[in-house]
Amino acid sequence: GHETCVVMPYYVNTLKPEQKEKMIYITNFSVPVGWRSQYCGLFSQQVDGVTYFFLDNEHYFKRDSGLYGYYDDAERYVFFSRAILEMLKYIEFKPQIINCNDWQTALVPVYYNLFYKNTWGYDNIKQVFTIHNIEYQGQYGFDILGDTFELDEWDRDVVEYGGCINLMKGAIVCADK
Repeated sequence: GHETCVVMPYYVNTLKPEQKEKMIYITNFSVPVGWRSQYCGLFSQQVDGVTYFFLDNEHYFKRDSGLYGYYDDAERYVFFSRAILEMLKYIEFKPQIINCNDWQTALVPVYYNLFYKNTWGYDNIKQVFTIHNIEYQGQYGFDILGDTFELDEWDRDVVEYGGCINLMKGAIVCADK
């Protein structure tokens, strides 16, 4: 009896032509990524009563092969995490819970607590963080803390673990469960 939605990057190269044809364009908006703003297209599709939202940015998600392991993965998943929170302004669905999966969405609870929690329309959204693979934790050097992650030195302790930025640690600290 619960209404659920799924949010995914729009990996253009992974969808079959018949899946792409069923996409419904909703809108586009800007997403803060460090010191700049990036385009985000928002698409949806209904499958078996579940709404799927796809966040589009060809620079980040239109890759020739594989989904991870690129030089700009940190920036790509900063974009995705911020876009998940920004898209809530443009859809009619208001979640009570956001379930984040692995390090690629680990910044959702971090950004929610730092930038959105006290914003009208974002109140009382709980976050659950699910770990599927503890081996990959989203670890990066501190040289990109401000420029890419848009975190200040006083926020460093939220994501610092083992002498580096650790996105999974940030989610564990900031998520409700």
